Amino acid sequence: MRERLRDSSVDFLRLGRKILGLCDDHRLAADAADRQLLQRRLAESFAALEETLDVVSVEGDEDVWTTASVAHLEVAQLQRAAANGASESDYAQVRAKTIESLADFREVASEAFRRPGSLP
Repeated sequence: MRERLRDSSVDFLRLGRKILGLCDDHRLAADAADRQLLQRRLAESFAALEETLDVVSVEGDEDVWTTASVAHLEVAQLQRAAANGASESDYAQVRAKTIESLADFREVASEAFRRPGSLP
């Protein structure tokens, strides 16, 4: 179980960072076809992120699950900001919160693995 949680935590962070990059690319894409392709890749990546969130919520402790849920919500807000053409300042603010929430998740998950008896 610990190994499954560790793998899912790593995947969650990887997918969160991937979505961050795809959102940035989506904002910069000038061509409608490129934006459509990026939207499809975003949807696929977000679905995979939700699958890893399911594992983290079942296998992790409350702190791990809570920070993963917050990061998941921040990633979703970033996706909406990119898709809806948010202003530069609004997008930058949401992007910064997303990066912070992913970092918080990494820190909490790492701490949970170091703390004896906190995970099955």
